[in-house]
Amino acid sequence: MRHFRAEGKTATEIFSYVLPVSNKNFTIPQGWLQGLDFFPHSYRLKQKHAGPCGLFAILQAYILIAKKNIPGVSKMEALRYAVLEIMEKLRAIYAITNEFDVDKNFIDFYITEEREEAENYLAKNFEFDSKLAIIRLMLAFTFIIGPKMLNSYAFKESFITADGNTDIHFVLHVLTGTAIDTMNKKFTIGGGVLLSGIRGKILTQDVGLISCSNYNASSISDRLLVPYQYTWVVFYGGHFTSLMYDGADFFECDPFDHSFVECCKKVTYEHPLYDFLKKIKAKFV
Repeated sequence: MRHFRAEGKTATEIFSYVLPVSNKNFTIPQGWLQGLDFFPHSYRLKQKHAGPCGLFAILQAYILIAKKNIPGVSKMEALRYAVLEIMEKLRAIYAITNEFDVDKNFIDFYITEEREEAENYLAKNFEFDSKLAIIRLMLAFTFIIGPKMLNSYAFKESFITADGNTDIHFVLHVLTGTAIDTMNKKFTIGGGVLLSGIRGKILTQDVGLISCSNYNASSISDRLLVPYQYTWVVFYGGHFTSLMYDGADFFECDPFDHSFVECCKKVTYEHPLYDFLKKIKAKFV
């Protein structure tokens, strides 16, 4: 892993895309000061404070995919898999942040193009249980996206909103690998997503996105409606969860729901997504 320190204007730009500004200073909302761990005897992440549900939902979706596809995978292996899958989709490089200082205006990154090297570094050096863990991941993801892609947004918004929530643009960027202000069919290439870091390489859509607002569900785009892993992030307007199809039923996973300890809840007829999911199921069953 090679070391790179972002400082000065470069660090300021990265901070500006991640953190909201309060009183002319970058601030880390309290809800984002939490580590990543799991409910006991479960592969469900445990979100302790409101705010980063979008990031948790994306990580959770990839954890569910790892659990489904990798026999015997441990919870921490699944979490590292989720982080690396996101990085690969964003630009097919891996960057890990361990140290940063907003006041001194620097961020340290450790970078590699080799997934195995990144996996080993995460396992040995990244403190997932640190209260700064999710901010470090956000800084790393933003660094990987890079200034050219970030500056292509029509309207610049920080990935953490002023009220401390996850901005929908961040979720869309991670799921599609590209900057999208308004969802449409133009961001697909032959039914796939173009990896921004590898010229000409196409990545099929693995995790989809469904919007559910005021008990009316809808697809954000055809490409995100039926992902090949049958796993989705669900956007409820002010909250995000994860959803998966196991071959027979749909199950929702909400890291911020502390009312149960199991990994997922089966989607039943009382759920606002129930009828909409039946229509989705008809497309691939």
